[in-house]
Amino acid sequence: MVQRPLSEVALPIWAARLVPSNVTTEHYPLPENIFGSVDPALPEGIGKIAMLSALLENKVAAIASSLENKQQSHYFKATFQSNKEVCRERLPLFEREPNRSDDVAAIRSFISRVSGAMAERNDVLHRVWLALMDAPGVALGITQNQFRHGERHAEKRIRTGQAGKTMTPTHSDGS
Repeated sequence: MVQRPLSEVALPIWAARLVPSNVTTEHYPLPENIFGSVDPALPEGIGKIAMLSALLENKVAAIASSLENKQQSHYFKATFQSNKEVCRERLPLFEREPNRSDDVAAIRSFISRVSGAMAERNDVLHRVWLALMDAPGVALGITQNQFRHGERHAEKRIRTGQAGKTMTPTHSDGS
């Protein structure tokens, strides 16, 4: 990631006065060692998961908005769970219409797959990811409950791929 001296970045005058001259900037600055020595593929992969799940949430919002008569913006401001509930409640009404059962089945299947993807997304995003000193290229993901209660059974390990292209779940022994 390219870091530039703040003096090279165009900031409003009021903001420039607040930042010391020796600070560098990037779009989302993080200290390089905040998570240990993790492969750059890890935060990149987590970001991709977040971005792709937002697309899925958007698709479910579009489906929910087509099933009710509220303003479309209502659904795009709602959570995935509330839009999923709208679909669950409203789809049976369309199922009774002629030639609609295949469409309803396809939508239910899609929402079911999205629900699984969102559960996996939450499992990845709601962890603190740390590099393992004894297993280069492997990151350990720990939930807040694990921090509080010292649990180790639910830890998730991810092996980052060569040149930062893949993230693969591993067993708790790192294999």
